[in-house]
Amino acid sequence: MDLIDLTHILGILIDNAIEEVLLVPDGIIEVRITGNACGCSYTIRNSVTPRTIQQGIHAGISTKGE
Repeated sequence: MDLIDLTHILGILIDNAIEEVLLVPDGIIEVRITGNACGCSYTIRNSVTPRTIQQGIHAGISTKGE
């Protein structure tokens, strides 16, 4: 993957995590980057609101509109 594309995608994911965690008292964000000679892996985890848990997260569906 192109480094610029990867940076853009990670930026969007971190931005989304920040927006959600600001709605959760004492919310946290965890960013983990691991790698070896064969590649690397990125994990972004964040606290979510009860509404997000209830609605779920579904591929191709955004709560941000068009």
